[in-house]
Amino acid sequence: MNYIDFQNSFGTEAQCRDYIFKVRWEDGYRCPQCQCDKAWKTNEHKYKCQNCGHKASVTSGTIFQDSHIPLPTWFKAMWYISEQRRKVTAAELQRELNLGSNRTALSMLNKLERAMYRRRLTKLKGTVEVS
Repeated sequence: MNYIDFQNSFGTEAQCRDYIFKVRWEDGYRCPQCQCDKAWKTNEHKYKCQNCGHKASVTSGTIFQDSHIPLPTWFKAMWYISEQRRKVTAAELQRELNLGSNRTALSMLNKLERAMYRRRLTKLKGTVEVS
């Protein structure tokens, strides 16, 4: 995906939230508390379960949770890292995303690397013995 296509798909907060929703709740919303599939969309970008009242955000439980960094910036970081043929440094990421501090870039980079590493892990199968 080139940068123009990327910007057209993930250039706004709403586009990014919609994408996360589709990935997180592939078959539609499910309350994490009671598994009800009916919810109201609140004005704080959350879903409120019509059964138990639990509020859930598409970002809760993800690397984006409690982040002050806008979702389009996170998505641009993911795009940038995936487009490189080498390891990206925090300084590069800071420059590319126009971040105010190297510390923020390093934190983002670490979270993204951990997430990518977890995706490569495979579940154990068969009988597993632990001693």
